[in-house]
Amino acid sequence: MEKVICVLGFLMAVCFAGFVLGADSDTLTVSVGVMAPEPDVVGVAVPDSLDFGNVTKGEESDIMDLYINNTGNVAITVTPELAGDHDEIFNNLFFRRTQSQAFTEVGSFSVNITEPSSGDVKTQRTYVMLDLTNYDGDLGNNTIVEHESDVIFWAVAQ
Repeated sequence: MEKVICVLGFLMAVCFAGFVLGADSDTLTVSVGVMAPEPDVVGVAVPDSLDFGNVTKGEESDIMDLYINNTGNVAITVTPELAGDHDEIFNNLFFRRTQSQAFTEVGSFSVNITEPSSGDVKTQRTYVMLDLTNYDGDLGNNTIVEHESDVIFWAVAQ
């Protein structure tokens, strides 16, 4: 019996060695260049100025088109806000996104602008109006008083 087990063990070793000796292999080297993702860039651009012309106290200005540009690479929310020491007349500045929407006071209005295509700019048309129907500021004895203020357009990633 020991002889039979030895012979069977020997035969199995020979068969296994045959598989090993008759086998073949090859090697594949894999590689990858891992790039850091492009950082999020928030960018907004608006015209340098907007002139409402002459507006009579107690009336509204014409509705003006204002194009706000997303110059970054992510979707943004833009909120216009009057700059620090601003002329009080511009507290009556109103914005809306579409012609069918109601106007919203500056500082309370915001608009979402989608992410532009790579290397492109996404433009959002909005509408602006100066509403002097309830303005009670003093114009003195002047027929026309020039007013000017800065509006900051804050953009944050969505």
